[in-house]
Amino acid sequence: MGSKESRQSRILFLEDEIILTLTFEDVLHHLDLGEVVTAHSLREAYEAMDQDPFDIAILDFNIDGATSVEVAERVVKSGGRVIFATGHAPDELNVSGFPYDVVTKPYQEDSLRSAVLLAHRELQEALSTSKKAAGF
Repeated sequence: MGSKESRQSRILFLEDEIILTLTFEDVLHHLDLGEVVTAHSLREAYEAMDQDPFDIAILDFNIDGATSVEVAERVVKSGGRVIFATGHAPDELNVSGFPYDVVTKPYQEDSLRSAVLLAHRELQEALSTSKKAAGF
């Protein structure tokens, strides 16, 4: 995992295409950043969020005939980072009000890995900064 300051992340992977879930769930587990929870529907994502907040969420943008924007807003509100997965161009998402990253479909293993590692690093830096500000 790296530095002593590093902590495990809770990662949500929301994807309704089973073959993609199986393939990229392995990629996420091999990063060894923490717990990976997979949801195949918005309902499953909300149920998982009711258990504990997520630090990082990789969200299929279009799912269940809707978008995952409300899931993203909830993740961000609890201090997490969001990565949208979509076949659309990033500027077509029409999402505002919070920061997010985009991984285009079809997924490329390297781009997904890079986006998740960046989100994890940002969380670790924010944690380190808040500890320093609190005098720890």
